[in-house]
Amino acid sequence: MDRQGFPEIPSGFVREIESYGSPLTQGLAAALDGEPSVAVRVNPAKGVPDGKWDATRPVPWCAEGFYLPERPLFTADPHLHQGRYYVQDASSMIIARVVGGLADGRPVSYLDACAAPGGKTTAALSALPPGSVAVANEFDRKRHVILCENLAKWGVPATVTQGSVGRFGSYPASFDIVAADVPCSGEGMMRKDAEARRQWTLALTAQCASLQREIIADLWPAIRPGGYLIYSTCTFNRHENEENVEWIINTLGGETVMPQPIDPSWGIAPGIGTDAWCMRFMPHRLDGEGLFMAIIRKSDGAIGKQTRPARGQTLRHDRRYDRFREWIASPEAIISPEGNRLLAYLPCALPAALWPRIELGEIKGKDIVPSQQLAMSTLLNAGLFNSCDISGPTAVAFLRREAVGIDAPRGFVLLKFDGLPLGWVKNLGNRANNLYPQEWRIRMSL
Repeated sequence: MDRQGFPEIPSGFVREIESYGSPLTQGLAAALDGEPSVAVRVNPAKGVPDGKWDATRPVPWCAEGFYLPERPLFTADPHLHQGRYYVQDASSMIIARVVGGLADGRPVSYLDACAAPGGKTTAALSALPPGSVAVANEFDRKRHVILCENLAKWGVPATVTQGSVGRFGSYPASFDIVAADVPCSGEGMMRKDAEARRQWTLALTAQCASLQREIIADLWPAIRPGGYLIYSTCTFNRHENEENVEWIINTLGGETVMPQPIDPSWGIAPGIGTDAWCMRFMPHRLDGEGLFMAIIRKSDGAIGKQTRPARGQTLRHDRRYDRFREWIASPEAIISPEGNRLLAYLPCALPAALWPRIELGEIKGKDIVPSQQLAMSTLLNAGLFNSCDISGPTAVAFLRREAVGIDAPRGFVLLKFDGLPLGWVKNLGNRANNLYPQEWRIRMSL
């Protein structure tokens, strides 16, 4: 056993890395027994109070990211639950720089095809120019639930879907940028994840490499000619990285590009054994976990396999709910019920099935119980609602879904902490019903 009870790094992995004979890999295995850093990325649409942390160590490649000297108890911090920042490995923050560079100030359509838990998606949402539209997909149902929560807290409108990436073949040439942080063998997580060490085999890397090609082949038709694929893994081996990039270029049709200059002092390494432009984040060269990324421009005229185009979907505004349109700052929104939920759809250039939507609330007779997603949304017209500022201890009690006492008018009240919304209560006079989602509540003992 190694540090902290971790199993030793698999000898087969060490032999595989050493077989590359690259100076870039020397010292990698030893670095994986070091301590991982702690980093956070601030939501520019919400921000954190000045002086919250010592922000003297910025993440060099991300304007909103910085390292913390130690790991605080994030779960007990209301700012985290407000979506004011995201706890994320520094290496993964590169996605914001890449997306911003590819968009170059122009509104784009963006698809994050393997999005859970949402770290890279939230970074991309903050980097996308105004007028852009984003779709986040996750195959696994349980991870999809986590993705929905994290994106709701971040507050920037997006569409969240669940299922196979094959569905996007029915939306040919719909996206300017497609990000695919594909399932991988997880070698880049060996410093912080014991299971990544336990599960590693050469057979697993081969299995992952094959699956990754299937995923990209399914996604390729959804990228417009001249658009971009952001291919990434959290692993080190060439089979899942450089070899797959070359397969994409040679089989599907494209070329690697560098959207933003990379400062050599950052320690980001190039690809190994390839002329394609790639980025390798390696923990013995920089302060972050393992990450591989390549940006591939789809050749003009390259299509790939296609499925039948999706049938058009028509959404119509339900005039019964006209009065709820003003709850969000989007006059063009289409308000329409779905079951017992009232949704606000934001029209865009994508097919209607992929329009961003905000859940306004639950329909209960003639009343609408405002939703937590609405409270978190950057489009919320907060001035329309009665509100109440609460202290830190009261905020934590609310997040634990405990009863809280407030001084406010009867009815639905928006609780605020440090100036921003935290969630809803329904004030009945003698008590206030806590409306924080049961599945989101803080469960740990504090």
